[in-house]
Amino acid sequence: GRLLFYPIERRPGGRHRASQANLLFEPVEGTGSTPCDLEIAPDGSLLIATGGRGTMGALLKLDISEETADVPTPKSELEAVLAAPAPQSAWSQEAQRELLSLLGKERLLEAAFRLDLPIQQRQRAIEILVESFNGLPNAALQELARDENAALRATVAWAWNYHYSSHSKNLLLAFLRDRNPDVRGWAARGWRARPEILDEATATTALRALFSDPHPRVREAATSVAKVLADQTWDRFLSDTRFTEAAAGIALTYARLLRDGTTEALPEIIERA
Repeated sequence: GRLLFYPIERRPGGRHRASQANLLFEPVEGTGSTPCDLEIAPDGSLLIATGGRGTMGALLKLDISEETADVPTPKSELEAVLAAPAPQSAWSQEAQRELLSLLGKERLLEAAFRLDLPIQQRQRAIEILVESFNGLPNAALQELARDENAALRATVAWAWNYHYSSHSKNLLLAFLRDRNPDVRGWAARGWRARPEILDEATATTALRALFSDPHPRVREAATSVAKVLADQTWDRFLSDTRFTEAAAGIALTYARLLRDGTTEALPEIIERA
């Protein structure tokens, strides 16, 4: 099979957009190829494993071009961690392990708030706090949730999923009302993990807003929340809700199918939409 890639374009507000697909490689006529895994090597090259389905297994290596091979030397231990290449790779995490123990949680928490750092490094500080230090304190989550940068708030909403406290309900509601769709989407995914966090009336109002959201990914997240809500909450939502927007109606139809696993309610939901 062919392997395609999508160059990523940065957009204002920290959002990204994939451009048109480009061909990375395809097998020579008469030979099969089934890419099954890939990894970035420490030297920046891309390793691609192929095999299966009656094809010959192979390991392909795509070298990085000379124009992009130079990686800036970190100016500090903190930058070495926050700007580490391929941070989710095992070799990269192993290289960071000793530095993380030297920096400690407080230095990373401080980095999450530093306005002089690139936004990607502040986001990475939050990710490391979740991955290696059991998340962020509640006070830090609340303050970072008000940050002006939408991409950072989205990362904070993601981090909230791993931190439950008595203030979690208020944070969830703040994220669900955020003006950025990525933040609302992450908040909905976190709500799905603990559907009992909101009382019946609040849940009904919040879910109605998610289904009416103009962004498809937020509506998709709403369907996953609907699937795990208590029956009483879901029944109240259905009885109290009427949508005039077609997109919201379609999402609601899909949610009903996810919950019931049947098509019996499909005519009713289509009519309600």
